[in-house]
Amino acid sequence: MTVAAPDAVCQYDQYDYKSEFWTGRDYEHQLEYKLVQQLCQRYVSGDALMDVGCGFGRLFPAYSSIAKQFYLVDYSQSMLDQAQRAIQSDLVTFRQASVYALPTDLPEMDAVIMMRVLHHTPSLACVFSQLNRVLRPGGVLILEIPNQKHWLNRLRFRLGRIQHNPYHSNSMELGQLFYNYLPEHVFQVMRDQGFSIEYRVSHSFFRNAWLKRRVSARILAGLDRGIQRVLGSYLIAPSLYVVARKKAC
Repeated sequence: MTVAAPDAVCQYDQYDYKSEFWTGRDYEHQLEYKLVQQLCQRYVSGDALMDVGCGFGRLFPAYSSIAKQFYLVDYSQSMLDQAQRAIQSDLVTFRQASVYALPTDLPEMDAVIMMRVLHHTPSLACVFSQLNRVLRPGGVLILEIPNQKHWLNRLRFRLGRIQHNPYHSNSMELGQLFYNYLPEHVFQVMRDQGFSIEYRVSHSFFRNAWLKRRVSARILAGLDRGIQRVLGSYLIAPSLYVVARKKAC
């Protein structure tokens, strides 16, 4: 089912995402890099992989041995230019495109990765319709969901410090084109758009500026991975990573 795309798209061409956002986020990068690598090794097979919202190519080394052909897509041409300078490989095709209108002239993908994109998308149905379209039947989607009902938001709501009920299906708008979502709502939209969910894990339990200034990224990442083994199935961390599969029929 085709779903109309919204008019507004988040624009990163005038923002130095690599230096302004990722400086001071070694903990988050180490965690995400390792998890993406592990999920790709466990779930991805086939020749063609697309990274939607690839940015400057930060995660490419995590999955570069998984497939034979890679398609790196981003709406920002300046970030694609950075990725192209960093990744010198004939196996990689770079394409400028919105997640609401992914390229139509590429082969079917065996896998799609989408990290840190969903929080900029007000139309979930359109996003998952597009992701479904570019995947082959049985293809795998690995994505990050920004979780509005993480433990700190639950506490803030109970203390009256935020008005938005984190358990409500309405998205939590944190800024212009910046949203958090109720995971169960996202799961339902995914199912409606032809996906079945195979795995999920909560992630980034220690996403706190005060803590990150006092404890090394390596130690925090190690502690986080340990907590994931115990609490990863509960939807209580700021990020939720999901593996889903396009239904075969």
